[in-house]
Amino acid sequence: MFKDPIVEEVHAIRAQIAAECDHDFDKISDRAIEVQKRLGGQIKTVSKEELDRIRHRPTASQ
Repeated sequence: MFKDPIVEEVHAIRAQIAAECDHDFDKISDRAIEVQKRLGGQIKTVSKEELDRIRHRPTASQ
């Protein structure tokens, strides 16, 4: 199986961040928000329904 070096790098960085945050989702999320603030990015909250629509998956209400 082909190993994409970029994908491998992303996976390694994700694992490093998770370990630094004790694999705690709240800490990971807080870190992401802080990085976006530092870099001037916008944060958008997406509902489950909107996320399902973006992913082209029907929701229970459809």
